[in-house]
Amino acid sequence: MEKKAGEDEIVVEDDRGTPAAIASSPKKRKTQAAAAVDGARLCDDVLGLILARLPARAAVACTALSKRHRRLILTPEFRSLLLRLSPPLPRPHVAYVATAPLRWKGEKGLVSVSHGFHVAAAGGRIAAAPMRALFGQRYSDDRYVNTCNGVVLLATNDYTPQGRCVLWNPAVADVVRDVTVPDPSKYRHYLVLGLGYGRRSKTYKILLCRKDYWQPCKEYPSGSGCNNKLNTGPGLQVYALGRRPQLRTISSTEIHSQAESLYLDGMLFVLDGDKSVILAFDVDDETITTIHLPGDQDPIWHWPRHVRSTLMEMDGRVCVVTKLGHQHRAGLWLLTADHQWERRCVIELEEDLYHRDDEGNMYDCSVTGIWNCGGVLAVYIQGYTAANDRLRLYQLATEKMLFDAKLPCDLVPEHSKYALCWGYKPTLVAPQSIVELSQDEERRRNNAAGIMEALKPINDKDIREGKKAILDTVYFMEFLVSIMRKLPDGLQDVIKLPLLESKVSDLVSDDNDSEDSEDAARDAFEIEIVSGSEADSD
Repeated sequence: MEKKAGEDEIVVEDDRGTPAAIASSPKKRKTQAAAAVDGARLCDDVLGLILARLPARAAVACTALSKRHRRLILTPEFRSLLLRLSPPLPRPHVAYVATAPLRWKGEKGLVSVSHGFHVAAAGGRIAAAPMRALFGQRYSDDRYVNTCNGVVLLATNDYTPQGRCVLWNPAVADVVRDVTVPDPSKYRHYLVLGLGYGRRSKTYKILLCRKDYWQPCKEYPSGSGCNNKLNTGPGLQVYALGRRPQLRTISSTEIHSQAESLYLDGMLFVLDGDKSVILAFDVDDETITTIHLPGDQDPIWHWPRHVRSTLMEMDGRVCVVTKLGHQHRAGLWLLTADHQWERRCVIELEEDLYHRDDEGNMYDCSVTGIWNCGGVLAVYIQGYTAANDRLRLYQLATEKMLFDAKLPCDLVPEHSKYALCWGYKPTLVAPQSIVELSQDEERRRNNAAGIMEALKPINDKDIREGKKAILDTVYFMEFLVSIMRKLPDGLQDVIKLPLLESKVSDLVSDDNDSEDSEDAARDAFEIEIVSGSEADSD
């Protein structure tokens, strides 16, 4: 009679201890070992699926459970699984980088700075809210650029030789990578525009803009005594990271400085406010599409700028606020997948579009953030100074203003102290897996780690000072999100908040009229669609 599959792997209870059971054949022992390995592999697969559904920092904490957990969680396969299966941050939330100076030394000026990453009101779950910081003089000139798959990109605000930038994942401890463009010429400078990820190529890429500066003549190496020529350079370039980094030119388009970027679903969007366009960079195809901003531009007066906000994300889509041809009216627009604009709300900025100081000088005001809170829009309007900041609430479907209040100036932090991180999602993607070092460089870093250990007391002091320096920003963001989490059901509680003096609270009654309800208004809601994209021919 033939044995059934796996029958020889079973030892019957009555046969235990018999010579036949003890002296099993080598073939049987090999089969049993293979079965044990298959069972362990199955358990690892199941365990990975369970851990991948945890928030990123909760998964990191599980590395301390056992060597098996640590080995599993640190694999590239688990990082990819976590990226797909981990729960999103609860909405509304505010992810941001808070910056604060730490130490000054006489004429040397600033010698240390802290960049702290936070997520305000992440559902009350600390594990879902990474809170880590970078500090030191080397980061004093860096600013927040964008975030991609949980990796934060920091860079300077202008063109620099070799385009130095920093990759940092706040959800993973002590993992930072500096990136520079391998260009030996000191006359080529690069502006870092953003970081993106190609889903098909599984490659991280940095979008740059290159500019060539004055080059001295061969007869006069110092540059004096001859007519130098300024070359504008090839424009946009992409730097593909990985084992074999590659630098390629993709367009002759130029961007001067201070461009804002946002990564969403394989696309990197770069806002050029001076030209009133958005450059959409397909990370896999490495193509550029120019998208014109919607709204009515004033053909005579070009100030204030046509765009009235930074690049934002709402409901998983690119969001921007622009003028509507009037000094005090602006439109909130969302970008569709085929690069069409949908207008969602008209914002009456009144006198807040610009601010005039005591000397008569006018300054720009803009929308810092917009959040959809169950059909109620929370709009944070940033004035020239913190004393001019306002919080407004709009009914999304009817575009009706529900609430307008001036924020207390002693509560609002300085605008330069923080940057909102739109599109952030915590992951375990380590910068060291994106930028691979040579063996020599890795060995030098490991050797230097022991030397730097002597500076740990100073580093600990900077960490404590950095946390204290950004407390006002942290408290304000928590306050802002606490208001948004009351909406829409607790609208009356927000309106009657003693700290906020509303100018239009009488517009909202306690009765929930059917015409103002979210369901009824959604049926009557009409979306205005504006087209404005064109493929870059370069």
